[in-house]
Amino acid sequence: MENPNNEYLPKLPYIISVVSGKGGVGKSVITANLANQLSKNGMKVLVWDGDHDFPNLHLMFGVEPIVRAKDIFKKIEILEQGFHKINDSLSLLADYPSESIDEEINPESLITIFKFLLLEGNFDFIIIDTSAGVNELMLNYVNFSNSVMMIINDEPSTLLDSYALSKILLNFIIPDKIKIVVNNVIDSDDFEEIYNKLSMVTKKFLKIKFEAIGFIPYQRIIRKSILNQELATNYKDEDISFYFESLANYFINEYNVSEIIT
Repeated sequence: MENPNNEYLPKLPYIISVVSGKGGVGKSVITANLANQLSKNGMKVLVWDGDHDFPNLHLMFGVEPIVRAKDIFKKIEILEQGFHKINDSLSLLADYPSESIDEEINPESLITIFKFLLLEGNFDFIIIDTSAGVNELMLNYVNFSNSVMMIINDEPSTLLDSYALSKILLNFIIPDKIKIVVNNVIDSDDFEEIYNKLSMVTKKFLKIKFEAIGFIPYQRIIRKSILNQELATNYKDEDISFYFESLANYFINEYNVSEIIT
C-alpha cells in the first residue's frame, strides 16, 4: 500500500528468538554466526543477548561494550548507546551477568525498547539469544518474534526438554512460528534421524510436526572459533559458512514476504 507521498512505507524488522530446552546445545554460537551471515548478505542486523542471567554473546564477538541491556532497562534514554557496532551492517546489544536472583526487568522498559526497534530502528533483522528453558522474559521475547528458532541435538535430555518447551510455547504462539535447527550432526542422515525423534513425540502428543529449516554439522572449526573469540563464518575456506548461508537465505526469504507496515 502506498502512502500519500506515493512512496512505500518501511517494513518492520524481522524478529527471531533463538530458544532451547536446556543449555549447552550451541544456541549462542548459532545466533552469532547466523547474525554475521545475514549481515554479509546485505542485511542490517541487531543481535540481542537476551540471556538475562548468563549472557555471553560479547565473548563470541570478542568485544566489551560499555553500555549493556541492564543499563538500558534502568535508564531507557541511553538505548541507542547500547548498539555496539561489530561492522557496518551488524550491531550487538550485549548484557552483564545478573548480580542477584531477585533482579527484575521493568516490563515498560522492555516494551519501549521493542517500540523503538520496530518503529525507529534501522534494522532488517533482530535476533534474540534467549536463556535456556522457560522464564517470563523469554516468553516476552517470543511473543514479539516473527519466528522462534529452537536448537536441538541428539542428547535424550535435550529432546525431552525441547518437547516440554514446545508444549509451553504453544500456549503463547502459533505452531508455525516454531522452526527446528539441529546442531552437531554427523551428516544429513543424522539430521533426519534426530529431527524425526522429536517429530514422533510432538505428533503423538501435540498433533504437530514443526518445520525443520536446517542443521549445523559438528566441525572442529566451531570449537576453534569459540576459543579464539571469533566467528566461524569469518574463516575463509571453511565449508561451515555453507550451512549458515542456508539458514540466512531461509530467513531472508521469510523477511521478503513479510508484511509492509500499512
